[in-house]
Amino acid sequence: MSGYIPLAEIMSRRGSPERTVCRRASDPIPLKQLQSDVAHNSVRLKQCVEPGAGVLLTCSDSYWFVAGLWSALYAGARVILPPNVQPGTIDEFHRRAAVTVQDAGAHNVPNRFVCEPGSQVGHLEPLDAADCLLEFFTSGSSGEPKCVAKTLKQLEVEVRDLDEQWGRDVGDGLVLTTVSHQHLYGLTFGLLWPIASGRPFDVEIHRIWETLIKRLEVGSVIVSSPAHLSRMPDRLADQVSQEPQTVLSAGAPLPWSSAQSCFENFGSWPLEIYGSTETGGVAYRLRSSEDPAWTPFRGVEVRPGAEGVLAIRSSYLRDPSWHDLDDKVEFETDRTFRLKGRTDRVAKVEGTRVSLTDLEARIIALADFSDAAAVVIDGPSPTIGVAGALSDVGRRRLAELGPFRFGRRTNANLRQHFEPASLPRRWRYIDRIPTNEQGKRVTSTISKLFEMKPTKKLTTPDVKGIRRSDEGIEIDLFIPGEIMYFEGHFPDLPVLPGIVQLDWAVIEARRHFGLSAPVTNVQNLKFRKLLRPNTDVTLTLRHRAEDDRFIFEYRDGETVYSSGRFVFAAT
Repeated sequence: MSGYIPLAEIMSRRGSPERTVCRRASDPIPLKQLQSDVAHNSVRLKQCVEPGAGVLLTCSDSYWFVAGLWSALYAGARVILPPNVQPGTIDEFHRRAAVTVQDAGAHNVPNRFVCEPGSQVGHLEPLDAADCLLEFFTSGSSGEPKCVAKTLKQLEVEVRDLDEQWGRDVGDGLVLTTVSHQHLYGLTFGLLWPIASGRPFDVEIHRIWETLIKRLEVGSVIVSSPAHLSRMPDRLADQVSQEPQTVLSAGAPLPWSSAQSCFENFGSWPLEIYGSTETGGVAYRLRSSEDPAWTPFRGVEVRPGAEGVLAIRSSYLRDPSWHDLDDKVEFETDRTFRLKGRTDRVAKVEGTRVSLTDLEARIIALADFSDAAAVVIDGPSPTIGVAGALSDVGRRRLAELGPFRFGRRTNANLRQHFEPASLPRRWRYIDRIPTNEQGKRVTSTISKLFEMKPTKKLTTPDVKGIRRSDEGIEIDLFIPGEIMYFEGHFPDLPVLPGIVQLDWAVIEARRHFGLSAPVTNVQNLKFRKLLRPNTDVTLTLRHRAEDDRFIFEYRDGETVYSSGRFVFAAT
């Protein structure tokens, strides 16, 4: 492994020009190429932006993201990182910036800037890290983006601490990530730390495990999240030829079952990281048991705060004073602690205060549920709604009792702990609690499960996320039980008809690829597994532009529900 280089000096360092920054497939990209690309594009950007102006950075390709980041910093710009790179998000955020740095084939917006390869080695001086500003945007519990500004100096302090604390043990192989670099965790652990420490990173963000495991090698580091670690395909270990050195997880609490699955598949217990965009990394633990204590990072001090919450003082923050967080805590020693839920999830229903965290825990303790998410449903008389992920026992009992009697039975159990007014009034029974790509629950997304007008039948699924690639598009869908096509098909076993699945695929192809012609041919239709109500599924559409042929597939991890091909008429 190459020696550590501070982030502000990466582009000015001349001692190791052959140092590998990253790999595209099996091809290494050396530091001297990155330096050349940054020197070239920073000059181009200076012609487009005034000092301190905003540059919106949206590159999905990790190499060009890094090149765009340093180019913007050398141009004296303020780097804006939106929470995702979906077309709607970019349309909203590009108004905050003078230019938008994008991949070559990305959704086009005004004032677009695409980085170009540099042909000559340009000389760059070290950056002043304290003057380099990055703006992150978090989804927040309400879904409204919140700006968190950080300097390159803050990030440098955290990255250096990571390398000094873990550098010898984590491994020096290829860094592979399943999480976006638009967020602080993915940027810090997936890109900045590898660049500074000399670990090469893979330019691809691996959305599915099948592509990641093909890239594993001795000493590899996997930067992942609960959202991905909880969706490992069955018998993944059979496909793993090289076990990684380290698996990292952050963004949300990691279920113990997912930690066990990680060990079974990769031979490593995951290193779990606790922190946030606002705080940076706070603490870590090796998830080799159900609830091990957390240990603060070396730049973080901890103590009990007001009303039993965790208080921190961190060298990763601009403000050196103590800060109370929203997590309740129980200290094991002066330096280790366990988290005991959040304090900011107390609802008031009919004059009664209800801890949504406690309610969720009580529901999960029931044999019928594996997970639960509670929200307040606004209205003249606010009520509590619960999205409950059913266990195998719960699915069988729901089929036996029906939704009404099943919900009544659940509330009878909860009545032992809660007043009648604070019991859930509305339920949604699903296979998995929806999360964003960082593995975090977003209240607005869960609340949408309850946004149903009883006088109007639903005909389309809920779109939870969209990801574009060179080959096509992936659309994450939730198929609620209120879809009208479940009615009568069949009375005792509601199933989404195959013709509806085909129709939805055609509709999404038209919507996202600007097509209006009729479909002239349908081929190779296969319906392999029944699509039931309240199911999460990903629709993949691969487009062959020369003849407007689409290949579609509905799947959840390794489970393929249906697939086929259709062709639009020539226009």
